[in-house]
Amino acid sequence: PTTFAPGDTVTRGQVATFFHRYKGAPSVAVNPASPQCPAPPPPPPPPPFTFGAGTFLVGVEIPPGIYRAVPTGGCYWERLSGLSGEFGDIIANEFTFDSTLVEIKPSDVAFSADSDCGRFTADLSTGRNPSAPFGGGSYRVGPDVSPGTWRGSGGSGCYWQRVSGWSGEFGDLIANDFTNATPTVAISTGDVGFQADSDCGVWTKIG
Repeated sequence: PTTFAPGDTVTRGQVATFFHRYKGAPSVAVNPASPQCPAPPPPPPPPPFTFGAGTFLVGVEIPPGIYRAVPTGGCYWERLSGLSGEFGDIIANEFTFDSTLVEIKPSDVAFSADSDCGRFTADLSTGRNPSAPFGGGSYRVGPDVSPGTWRGSGGSGCYWQRVSGWSGEFGDLIANDFTNATPTVAISTGDVGFQADSDCGVWTKIG
């Protein structure tokens, strides 16, 4: 423990100790006060999955999940239970000029969208203040739009809806209205999302 003797005979025990330590099994306690090598940083997360126009097989070409798109024109998308081209294969669909959210489910066979939808991304963040005014589009209640009473500035041909999910199916609809008057709606904390078209104008929180 106190000398270094490179010319001395090495004992069997010392050789065994050497190999034991060489294989990575420490035989002495580590002093927490001694300098330690920092742990390597974790690898960066993979970028959010995105895809564009086309018809894609769910689970093969695109993973199921919730996606956001900001259209560049009149966006049409559809969730499909088959690829026959028949009307019965359509599970849900939408035609919109405003931002849209859709949940593609594992049971879907395919998902189709045209080029005016732009790109669909699994990154749902908007970076907006949930209490700030907003225009037409699809918004998550909580992260994008805070619960409360909101009033739109439009009214001519305004359509809005409160939803419990993003499947696009009728069962996700909580409440809706189509009006030519100034729209006012109470968004609940239990709502998953709120959708309104651009004809509703700009929504401002009033309570």
